[in-house]
Amino acid sequence: MEGAYILRPNDSSLDPVQAVAAYKELQGVERGFRYLKDVLSVRPVYHQAPSRVRGHLFVAHLALVLGCALEKKLRAAGLSMNLDTALDALRPVRLVTLSLAETELQEVVTKPNSHAQAVLKAARIRQSSAPKPGCCATA
Repeated sequence: MEGAYILRPNDSSLDPVQAVAAYKELQGVERGFRYLKDVLSVRPVYHQAPSRVRGHLFVAHLALVLGCALEKKLRAAGLSMNLDTALDALRPVRLVTLSLAETELQEVVTKPNSHAQAVLKAARIRQSSAPKPGCCATA
């Protein structure tokens, strides 16, 4: 039948509504991995060492988790942007280092446009200022 599908979950404790929700969540995860492969160009990468494979998979999984979290924030904020549009909106936001003549270096964040501001607000990032020196661990 066109437009209908049958689900048979392997968890008998799920009612039909929960089974459909779990199936749709699975579709979302699969869509996310397809997105990683296509848009973020995660493939093909040939690693020689197992530690590099684990590192690559960690970064890919982290990108998927962060992308899903941002999509949820966008929906909760009532924005109709998808992840690709949100990332495009954030692309012009940069951390810039300024150096004028004999003046010491100063780091500033470029001013986000209205679309980027909407994404940052949805993600609850209120202040777009340069990170403070020593705030992050270095390797």
